[in-house]
Amino acid sequence: MINITINSSSGQFLLSAPVNTGAKGYYSLMQHDYITLPFSLQSPVEFGIGSYADLREAFSDALGGKLAKIYKVCDLQTPTYNTATGGYDYTLRLDAYYWLWKNKVFKYTPEAAGQEASWSLTASLDVHLGVFLRNLDALGETYGEKGYEFSIDSTVENKAVAITYDNTNLIDALSRMAEAWNCEWWVTENVIHFGRLENGDAVELETGVNAESMTRNESKGTYATRIYAFGSTRNIPENYRPNNNEDLTVNGVVQKRLMLPAGTPYIDARPGLTEQEVVESVVVFDDIYPRRVGTLSDVKTVDRAIENEDGNQTGTFKAYQYKDTGLTFDESYIIEGEELRIVFQSGKLNGLDFGVTFNPNDADPAEQLWEIVANEDYGRRLPDEVMKPENGDTYILYGFNIKLVSDQYIPAAEQELKAKAEEYVAKTQVDDGTYTVPLYSSWVKEDEVNRTFDAGQRIKLKNPAYFGTSGRTSRVIGWEMCLDIPYDRPVYTIGESAQYSRLGELEDKVDSLTLDGQAYQGIGGGSGVYLIRTNDSTPASNSNAYSALRSRLEFLAKTRPETMPFLMTFLQGAIFGKDGFASGLTGFGAKMDEYGNGEMENLFIRRSLTVPLLVYNRVDVQMGDKWRAPGVGIIDTVDTENKICTLKLEDGEIGAVKAGDICMGIYHAMNSDDNATEDYDDSRGNRRFAGFCTVYFTITEVMGERNEQFKYQVRPVSERWTTSFDPFEQMTFVAYGSFTDEDRQSSVYETRTYTRMLWKQNTWEIASANIALQYGDLSNLNVHGMQMTGYSMYLNSVYFTGTIMQTKPDGTPVRTANDRGAWAAGHYDFYDRVSHDGCIWLCVNEDGTDTEPAEGNPDWLLQVRKGDDGEPG
Repeated sequence: MINITINSSSGQFLLSAPVNTGAKGYYSLMQHDYITLPFSLQSPVEFGIGSYADLREAFSDALGGKLAKIYKVCDLQTPTYNTATGGYDYTLRLDAYYWLWKNKVFKYTPEAAGQEASWSLTASLDVHLGVFLRNLDALGETYGEKGYEFSIDSTVENKAVAITYDNTNLIDALSRMAEAWNCEWWVTENVIHFGRLENGDAVELETGVNAESMTRNESKGTYATRIYAFGSTRNIPENYRPNNNEDLTVNGVVQKRLMLPAGTPYIDARPGLTEQEVVESVVVFDDIYPRRVGTLSDVKTVDRAIENEDGNQTGTFKAYQYKDTGLTFDESYIIEGEELRIVFQSGKLNGLDFGVTFNPNDADPAEQLWEIVANEDYGRRLPDEVMKPENGDTYILYGFNIKLVSDQYIPAAEQELKAKAEEYVAKTQVDDGTYTVPLYSSWVKEDEVNRTFDAGQRIKLKNPAYFGTSGRTSRVIGWEMCLDIPYDRPVYTIGESAQYSRLGELEDKVDSLTLDGQAYQGIGGGSGVYLIRTNDSTPASNSNAYSALRSRLEFLAKTRPETMPFLMTFLQGAIFGKDGFASGLTGFGAKMDEYGNGEMENLFIRRSLTVPLLVYNRVDVQMGDKWRAPGVGIIDTVDTENKICTLKLEDGEIGAVKAGDICMGIYHAMNSDDNATEDYDDSRGNRRFAGFCTVYFTITEVMGERNEQFKYQVRPVSERWTTSFDPFEQMTFVAYGSFTDEDRQSSVYETRTYTRMLWKQNTWEIASANIALQYGDLSNLNVHGMQMTGYSMYLNSVYFTGTIMQTKPDGTPVRTANDRGAWAAGHYDFYDRVSHDGCIWLCVNEDGTDTEPAEGNPDWLLQVRKGDDGEPG
């Protein structure tokens, strides 16, 4: 068995925790990376934040390699008190070392005293990550002796993005960056990676071959066979596509949008669709429009005034001007009501959008001079001396009739829209769900071959129910595996992460659209808000919204009955009852307060009640017998065919049973004919209780690491016991003797009329030789040939140090003397009797005495004189 050493954050030893059954590791790309360790302790141990376990050596082999890292306590860990064992049960969670960053806020100047936690930054990804590494340095975070660094894949676009961080923790900051640059993040040792986590040659996993099953999880639910595709309104002239029969309306407002090429009204998933096969959808690609990519030249700055709300000048800033030698522009090209704007395609301002002015300050139109209108949309006034345009930067101009510049741009944009729509409709045909795939243990560890996959491994799934004969190629984005036996049925999640679950870079911009007099519902929300529909796996954020049907799934309703499939937490408690709640014996309803205290009318429990203290009417009333014995138990399940019982045990509890035990249980049988009709006790141990069935059996074999199962044989029938029964589920039983183990042959039981102590009990029935002691009603001992009556006590020997006092029927006490034999020097107690000098003396000093008996000594009473006839002198 592997033991994991857990140390405090300062390196002090806390515990060597065994890797028990139930210890597991979990990973989900950008979601979690942790292990859980179940164990029990007699005394609690405080596992503070930052306590850690180094698994790099223990799990360095191929099967457990993905677990070979440092794990740390990131959240408060508390045990559960076990009332059965008196110990503490833990399910300790330790997250991967880097997950501790979630407890720290992402700050712009972590080295400074101010350490602002709410800030915005417009910059490329490497600049954002540079601030991130400064935060780690300020916190003293290292991986061993190495400082952290980042790696950005070439597939990530190098553009500037504006992100506002408002008390954002470091882990969420990484996710914000991944979302902004449409990629994923992950950590290996001291490197923070950004890109797409996918590697290796595709490994085939096939149901029934090496995969136990494949369970399909949520897909985003977008499916269409016919797409009506539209582009942006940018750079679209008034006379674009004139057609009196074609009415294009968005949100009730007639607009001109880029359309598919003439003669292509829509895109079908495949040719020859029947009307029944057509599933229509309208998609707007607002990033596609007629555009020309220009290049900046002659970049320079001019001073411009900064004015306050009153129009007074408060300072100056440098505005940037440029030329584009490849464009000859005229102000008449500007579309009425539109603003000229540019979007940078490269350089330090890549991705940023600005207004521009042609011929600023009425410059000579022949000069073809442009000026960028500075704004503060990106957290600060831009452009500035750091984030600025430079010669050679490329850009796209929009807000003008591009047809007047050249006829080539509109047809090219229409073809681009057609290609994008074809790509989109093809993607809607592809299953975009994720799959949970448990693997056969025998395949994972086969002979000398160990097969295990880490996140990113390319996988080809084969299952005719989902993929036909071609299969589906994707990659591992999550896994779950046992720590004690890593090859024992590992479970993998195959599919796409949240960032890649959305098709392409689609941003839906319309609620609905009317084309040729027919309304179509768009797949997204209006005003650029992405709409998360019923089965969409896109995570919620401040820039998207739930559909009405998705909201019904996500939120509990007040107007109809609801089912909550997950854990519900009531931090302030809860009240139940049609009339509310009132406390006390005359109250009504039920309440559970914030401390876990509950009050209600009645409580019906079908199985068991575990409680350290019961308080009820201050009187303990019990019907039936009470036993103290070496073996007891509650039966959870019974296999009557194979004669096997499973015990009901609490976590960490060990069954108190042993082979050879002689057992008895009382249970109310569902078949009323099996229940006794009257009480019966023959003093030999043959017991019956009215309304219950009595079961006698012996244990022949105990099984399991915790003695949780045993085999049994029922008691044979005899002249005095004519019917035998198998044990019942939920029946409590007692082992009152043993056929083989002398240490388990003693027990005590208590009835309403007598208490009996047994010993040497190695038979089904109780004989006189087994009764070591009995008190109470002794009349049933007559069965064993002992003529006794009334309430008294039967036992073997009596040893005592106190007083024997007999009381006469009238209440007069009669003390019995304690004969001590011949007197010798020493201390004698009250009513000690001795012989001395041929006489019998009785100590009458209530405090006792050390004196010698003699006439005239008040401590002693002369009872029999020497040579007398028995009368004292």
